[in-house]
Amino acid sequence: MIKRYFLNLSLALLLFLGVIAVPPAQADSFTYTAGIDYTGGDLYNQPEASPGDCASACFDQAACSAWSWANGTCYLKTLIFQPQANSNVTSGTEVFPLEPGVDRFGSDIKNIAFSSVDPNQCIEACWNTTNCDTFTIVYNSSSSMTCYLKQNEPAAVPANGNLVSGLMSNY
Repeated sequence: MIKRYFLNLSLALLLFLGVIAVPPAQADSFTYTAGIDYTGGDLYNQPEASPGDCASACFDQAACSAWSWANGTCYLKTLIFQPQANSNVTSGTEVFPLEPGVDRFGSDIKNIAFSSVDPNQCIEACWNTTNCDTFTIVYNSSSSMTCYLKQNEPAAVPANGNLVSGLMSNY
């Protein structure tokens, strides 16, 4: 116990002095799309030098599932409304199976209403539900959503921007 304490204290001191560098968050877990703006669903915005830095900032936030970057400002998002064409914006989403604007219609096991817009709640509910392979989230407002848990993998169908689907096989 004392040995671990001193080891942790030594590592903390080395980090503080800059002797050991901590690698930045890996942004390769996001897809990038130039010319697309994910409007709405903002957590907050902050200055970032590049789309890659914006992706890393999103990666560091548990509630962030998408981002848009324009002119040095990064907009971190919990959800995606209808993507809009905008040549001045680069946007991205997490590679794991969030599919903005996609409905996986049918094969419902059950649905759960949440008084938040955090897609991780739906993902966790699917993990904890027997035979749940897929989910579709319907964002009812900026503060609530309904999660439809599904078995099998129904076909992806383009839908309006307040739907997001996901495949558990990618988790």
